[in-house]
Amino acid sequence: MNINFSNTNIFQMIYRASGLDLLYFSDEHYKERFFSIVESFSPEKLQEIAQNLHEYYGVSSKDDIFEFENTAPHLSIIYSAYSSLESAFFQMKFDEFSNNYLSDDSIKEAFKIFSIDTSADGFYDDFRSEIAGSFYDEAGVCNERLKQYLTQMQDIFAYAPKSTTYAFDIARMLQIATNSFALGYIDYDEFCELYDKYTKSALDVFGSFDEYAASCLPGRAFMFLDDKTSFKESVCEHAKTFYILANAPFDVFKASGIWAENLDKQKQNIIKITQNFIDNAEIDELKKSMQELYEFAKDRVSQYGFDMQMLKVCLDEYYQNFHFILKQNALDSLASGYDVYTPLRELSDDDDTFFKRVRNFCDKAKLTLASDEVPLLMLTQLGDYLITNKAIYSFKGVLLIFGKKLVATPWSKVELDAEFEDSLSVVLRYSKNPDLKLDFDTAEYSKQHNLSKSNKDEILYIMDTVKSAFASLKKAYA
Repeated sequence: MNINFSNTNIFQMIYRASGLDLLYFSDEHYKERFFSIVESFSPEKLQEIAQNLHEYYGVSSKDDIFEFENTAPHLSIIYSAYSSLESAFFQMKFDEFSNNYLSDDSIKEAFKIFSIDTSADGFYDDFRSEIAGSFYDEAGVCNERLKQYLTQMQDIFAYAPKSTTYAFDIARMLQIATNSFALGYIDYDEFCELYDKYTKSALDVFGSFDEYAASCLPGRAFMFLDDKTSFKESVCEHAKTFYILANAPFDVFKASGIWAENLDKQKQNIIKITQNFIDNAEIDELKKSMQELYEFAKDRVSQYGFDMQMLKVCLDEYYQNFHFILKQNALDSLASGYDVYTPLRELSDDDDTFFKRVRNFCDKAKLTLASDEVPLLMLTQLGDYLITNKAIYSFKGVLLIFGKKLVATPWSKVELDAEFEDSLSVVLRYSKNPDLKLDFDTAEYSKQHNLSKSNKDEILYIMDTVKSAFASLKKAYA
């Protein structure tokens, strides 16, 4: 599995989306947020993931991983009765409901969509007992909270009458699986088994994104069946998520390639499903703040002679030909080292930006980039190096009155070799000329992971990954 891009990862979109999705910088930047299996392998992100996994699911190890009980068949039968009887459903006691709607055939049909075997002895009687115990009191009267739940969720259920709440279970299980993999609680094969099981279920059970959204929201609300939380309030955040994605400048639904027919209609339905659960004033304020962020980035980029189209190209090229190599090897945090400048810095609040460094280098070298030249990296460990889609630029020689000599090594002339120095940086030689070498700072990463030169296997892995990332650039641009 390509951990950088899995189109079925969109099924956990409620945990990847945010107000930032109203802000567009590049296709590849957007894709990584939704389709990359692991959000980031940085120590800070992994710590956050571990905390959330424990707090929300009680998962701190492989032994804690569990699978949610599928309550969708229960609610499918209940909703079927409610949709035909409406308020009269609430007057019906359990025995009457059971006689009319809980026949063995009806139960079997409700479970059929989920490919669940119902042949075990006592299955149907156990199911009827579960319905009675969960939704009716001892006198057989319908639970008051169930009445509120069905009344408030009925318009959404109409879009997913059979799958009811199942999408929410899928999203949660995918979050548990991917985060457990990121933290090393489960290995790659164990992760793939769990991930494939639930993404396959999503594709088998659902047929559109509006149906998936309509199954996700009641699932969230169902978590609060036993307390006094407002069902409407309980789904507001997830409703906002789906609403934002249906109106976002980048179409993640289309990018997934899943349920590709009638996508515009699906998004219109998502807007209908969610519009009663969102605060329009809040959405308008969010759009305004995102536009202000965009204008800030635009002004900062233009300050150094670049524009937002160049930022888009830089991000796309950087992701495709460098970053994804690091990410595939769980070393993406290397690109955030102190002396490593990438286009991603333009998306942070750091004043020491990527384009600022590029402009200073070009001014110092009296270098004018070609019209089709794209800056990708700036390295400042023991000297300045500018890496573009055309060449590796560096300074050579001692500082004389006229300055150092700028040396441009085109990618077609690049020959890569790597070694690790005591300072914990990868020294990458890229030419037969021994003076032409660059230092890729890994000191911060090594410090965070308590690495030293005695950790030979890890050091070799880091060195090979950095070399592979630069080899990817050579392959793309030579």
